[in-house]
Amino acid sequence: RGDEPDVGELGCEVAVALLVGRQSRRVVRSGHVVLPGVERVSHVWDQTVIRLSGMPRHQGPDHLEFVERCDAVLKEFRSDLYGSFTCWGDALFELCDAALCAPVAVISVPSLSLEPVFRRSHGSLYKSLRRGRIDEDSLRRLLVANRPLDWPLIFAVDESTWARCDAETSPERGFHYSATKHSNGKPIVAGWSYQWICQLDWAPDSWTVPIDAMRIKPSMDATSSTIEQVKRLVSLLPPDKEVPLFVYDAGYD
Repeated sequence: RGDEPDVGELGCEVAVALLVGRQSRRVVRSGHVVLPGVERVSHVWDQTVIRLSGMPRHQGPDHLEFVERCDAVLKEFRSDLYGSFTCWGDALFELCDAALCAPVAVISVPSLSLEPVFRRSHGSLYKSLRRGRIDEDSLRRLLVANRPLDWPLIFAVDESTWARCDAETSPERGFHYSATKHSNGKPIVAGWSYQWICQLDWAPDSWTVPIDAMRIKPSMDATSSTIEQVKRLVSLLPPDKEVPLFVYDAGYD
């Protein structure tokens, strides 16, 4: 419809959102997930946006100012994220929102085209991944700039394997360690290996902040690639802060 917002407007207006489109007025649902403190919502035929927030509850006279300040930061981040997509940006941006709003772990890329926030056909999903372009340097700077400033400069480096055992035509597969899948009784599978750098906090929880990701191809030397990835991140950190600490597991030499 002509009066629907484009993806740029959408990116600047919602925090974490569930877009539920064209539901009958007689249908009473609460979207994809059960939200604490949110009543059931009756959806109409037009698209409906439910604005959520992971921000801490801040009570007091400056509550409104606090919320507005957080909203402004989030809007700016989403606008800059959209700006880092230099080709097929609208589809890539909605694909990110689809992965964010998926009710379960994403095990199928085509299934993301069924998410209400992805308002394009499944063909656009494939084309955006094939033809889309990302300004990687801009995206890295954005992630570093929006990391929690009160967290220590401690970063974990580790690999995560995307198993592609039966995808014989997938390019550049390699044999990588997998903690959950075995081949011939050994924790090695054919697939793609992605190396993540995440910032850690002292808090006793599982929250981390992804800062950088890189696919380790079979033709690449893992050690040299890791050194380059770490150097690249360090160059983006403020030089007047404490010396960053990088934590590795026993698989790195």
